[in-house]
Amino acid sequence: MHQETINEIAFELRKIKPDLILHGEAWPFSDLEYQKSYIKGTTFNNLNFAYFNDTIRDAIKGDESHSNLGLYVENNPEYFKRYVSSIVGNLKDYDFQNFSHSNGEYDLFVTNEGMNLAYSHCHDGATLWDKLLTSTKNLSFEERIERYRQALILSVATNGRQLMLAGTELLQTKPLDQSGMEEHRSFESHYQDEFNENADQNRYQDNSYKTTDYTNGLKWQHLKNPLVVKDVFEFVQKLNYFRNATTFFRMSKNEVLKNYQFELVDSNQGIIVFTICSQEQKLKVIHNFSDSNFNYDLSNYEIVLTSSLEQDALKNNQVKAHSSVLLLQK
Repeated sequence: MHQETINEIAFELRKIKPDLILHGEAWPFSDLEYQKSYIKGTTFNNLNFAYFNDTIRDAIKGDESHSNLGLYVENNPEYFKRYVSSIVGNLKDYDFQNFSHSNGEYDLFVTNEGMNLAYSHCHDGATLWDKLLTSTKNLSFEERIERYRQALILSVATNGRQLMLAGTELLQTKPLDQSGMEEHRSFESHYQDEFNENADQNRYQDNSYKTTDYTNGLKWQHLKNPLVVKDVFEFVQKLNYFRNATTFFRMSKNEVLKNYQFELVDSNQGIIVFTICSQEQKLKVIHNFSDSNFNYDLSNYEIVLTSSLEQDALKNNQVKAHSSVLLLQK
């Protein structure tokens, strides 16, 4: 959409509702000149008009072609760097010092915190759960839930605005309905059908805007599974509550520049450790994308949330392989 049009929309509507939320797909999908539109990585705005952040989406989930797997499946050095840039809300002005990150304009596209809309999945593309079904093998149901929980932390534990797909809290899935369109944009699951979805050919839909309610409808029946209620639904509640009850991930640009500090960024090991200071509290965030446990002195911290399902998730000062944890300093 033309910049002038968006500017007028924002100006007029905020006369009616000053706290109006604006966001959109800021990709070059029209014949407008880039400089006359709002394009991620090319043009900026001071309207609090947020761009869908596919940098963090791909880093977490992998690309839409399924050819590259995201960090919640395996460590990927390129996605790792893009994710590091996304932790601070993709701010152009953040000083990463010598820590590995992606410094491309497309990944550092934000000049103010209102431009960033972080998400891990949305109406377009595979859901988080479906991507696990179709891109991993030999993971137990519980292990897949742990990876799913890590993906949610990876999105929510970054600075800026957040979008969460309806049904995220109940393992939303899009089983293929061959009576709909674009069957070729579906992928086969490597697992048994735990929820009796009866997906055609045991396949799950990627692009689903031209198919049926069977595919796109919310899967409320998943809540009949007590593990989904306990380990997903209630986890999402706690994650969103912590985000909204604190300011750690809702800071202004200047606050991020001052309060976000990286401690360890190792793309080879797949480890990220960083701290955030807010109102005399200190939050430490640790992400482990590797196949091995990570040793770290956790004696001065208490767990806020972890993607691990283990009761004693940080036993022996270890962060489990393929897990993330939020910790408050005691």
